[in-house]
Amino acid sequence: MQELAVGRFEELDPNQARRLWRGQGWREVVIEVMLRAQARLLAHPVSSDTALEHILGRPPHSSPSGAAAHAEAFRCTPTTASG
Repeated sequence: MQELAVGRFEELDPNQARRLWRGQGWREVVIEVMLRAQARLLAHPVSSDTALEHILGRPPHSSPSGAAAHAEAFRCTPTTASG
C-alpha cells in the first residue's frame, strides 16, 4: 500500500493504511474494497505493454528511442518580439 506523504510515497502495510484512512474519515466498506483491490493487484500485476501494443498495432517505443525519433517536435525556436 502506498500513500503520498509530502511529495513522496511511503509504503504502508494494510493495518497502517486502515488507520490512516479511518483517520481521514473513510467508510469501512471503502477501506476494505481498496485493500482487497490492492492485494489483487500485488498478487497479479498487469503489464500495460500488451495493451499499448494492441492499441497501437505495434510494440511501444522506449522513452529514449521515442524521444530521439520525435526530437524535432520538442525543439524550441527563439522568436523575436516585434515592437
